[in-house]
Amino acid sequence: MKENAQYDKKSLKHVQGNTANFGELAKDCVAFANSHGGYLAIGIEDDTELPDANQKISEDLPERIIKRLNENTYNVAINAEVITAENGGQYIKLNIFPSNVSIASTTKGQYFIRDHDSSRALLPDELN
Repeated sequence: MKENAQYDKKSLKHVQGNTANFGELAKDCVAFANSHGGYLAIGIEDDTELPDANQKISEDLPERIIKRLNENTYNVAINAEVITAENGGQYIKLNIFPSNVSIASTTKGQYFIRDHDSSRALLPDELN
């Protein structure tokens, strides 16, 4: 599936080890929440459609991701599930629900919105 306004792919490198970047992941979650919601497929590389056939997701990883994202965002509702792809590899489907009551933000006070296949910053006059 091609990345679009409601779907994006992220490598496991974004959530594990020294390359983990929860700030970037939080930005994308805020953008989805401020748009129409969507989901991130964590564990699928940008140039592929499926995870590596040997990739297995540890049982505690989805919970750790949710915890870290909750520490880095306000007004973002998410859930995570481990999906086994048709090739046997696993990835995390991170569902981000639309924020219908208030505007979602990062804990650094940044606001984003999903624009086609990327997340972009919201300017102060766009917050309405």
